Amino acid sequence: MIERLRKAVVALNALQHQGLIESYAIGGGMAVNFYTDPQSTYDLDVFILVKPDAARKIISLTDVYQYFKSQGGTWEEGYIVLDQLPLQLIAAGSALEHEAVDRAQHRKVAGVETRVVSVEYLAAIAVQTGRRKDREKVRRLLEEASLDRRALEALLKRHDLYETFKRWELQNRD
Repeated sequence: MIERLRKAVVALNALQHQGLIESYAIGGGMAVNFYTDPQSTYDLDVFILVKPDAARKIISLTDVYQYFKSQGGTWEEGYIVLDQLPLQLIAAGSALEHEAVDRAQHRKVAGVETRVVSVEYLAAIAVQTGRRKDREKVRRLLEEASLDRRALEALLKRHDLYETFKRWELQNRD
């Protein structure tokens, strides 16, 4: 698995170096594993920043997909599969996701530099997404990760997610 992840990180770094994306950060379950006891995850979620086509104001991922295809990647059921690792590329759409990419932590995977969404932003994005598995992700991060609670609460307030977070905490006590 680590070799597959390394290959994906090398490809993401190449996309950024070639200017096909502005920046990226690993998110989702794989990012949570950087901060907590590792758990199995199916795919690699990657938040990307892409410049819109200036003339049409639309975001095109065609060149990104073509790059992965040139590296042996295939398109399967909404994922780019590279060396048997499904990648879900998520164009950062909300202000929170943009900030998460901009403020991502630098980490190494098998000796290769990468960027990972910080623990506070992972928790905030999970609150924003709001699925059952996201609630579990927030619980794990609060219990296992070195999380700055004040920074998280300030982030949630800034993005109008604090009340949702407080409701989740109350429900978890029951």
